[in-house]
Amino acid sequence: RDTGNARAEGIKTIQISNADNVLEVATALGLDTDGVSEWLPMEKSDSQFLSSPLHNGASQCRMKSRLCLARYMKENAAEFSDMLASMTPPSLETEREPIRVVIVSSVAGGTGAGTFIQVALYVRKFFRNLGQDAEIIGVLSLPDIYKSVVEKESERRSLFANAYAAIRELNAMNLATEPDDALSKASRKSETLMQRLQGYGDKITMKIDTRSEGTLFNSEKPEFALNTKTKPFDLIYFVDKANEKGGILRDVRDYYRIMANIAYTRLFSPLNAAIAAGESNELRDHAAVPTAIYGGAGYAKIVYPYEDILEYISKVF
Repeated sequence: RDTGNARAEGIKTIQISNADNVLEVATALGLDTDGVSEWLPMEKSDSQFLSSPLHNGASQCRMKSRLCLARYMKENAAEFSDMLASMTPPSLETEREPIRVVIVSSVAGGTGAGTFIQVALYVRKFFRNLGQDAEIIGVLSLPDIYKSVVEKESERRSLFANAYAAIRELNAMNLATEPDDALSKASRKSETLMQRLQGYGDKITMKIDTRSEGTLFNSEKPEFALNTKTKPFDLIYFVDKANEKGGILRDVRDYYRIMANIAYTRLFSPLNAAIAAGESNELRDHAAVPTAIYGGAGYAKIVYPYEDILEYISKVF
């Protein structure tokens, strides 16, 4: 329904799911050749999961959206690439500033939480292949926002489980990103993500493969080690239910508007240069901190009393 509304408004969209069920899509991908069985449970006893259709959403199951995206990228990656190409400025060859991309998603559900890292990596590689740097910003909503619209307690627990898993994967990739200094690069050149994370007491095995572009990331191979130019996101904003003073909004759609306004401000607003400068200063101050850095974001606007001003001017003049 949301996709249909967007298309009616002239917004370009892509559909990564169809009427196939989990087993049909997994089989089409190739359980062994593409390593799907490493992250997708294929026990025959779980017939309900395997037979569930994918066209009605991911049902808070991150594996389903990851499966749909993998199949889509295998069969229709050109469509996605064409969409990215259509949004690039004509002067890309001479553009010095990086392309700015904002990825807006929830980390609590299934669709966005299962694909936002893959999409970021794909977008990064797409522009790098064009010889263009990209600044990729994530605006991610947290599970507390959705508690009031989810009735079942089991589904509420899934919100937080999905968010934990998604942020843990993201955090692992950020922690393992190579620093910019040459000495650290040389000393860590042969390390895999898993080896780097041992110093943080963590261990995550992760492989991200879009099929069309080949493997984008593999935690077990040094050649896929991340650096500041290849990591998924340059900046991450988390949007939570309560602000710093404990205030909350009444409707989940209010939070969507906040996220849309944050994205608009970072893409188009005249204030963006000042915001970016402030962020650069903050990141520079934290450059020596050996942990991943995340931030929150809010949005405010000044509403002028138009009617009152109009009436005042009419009386004065």
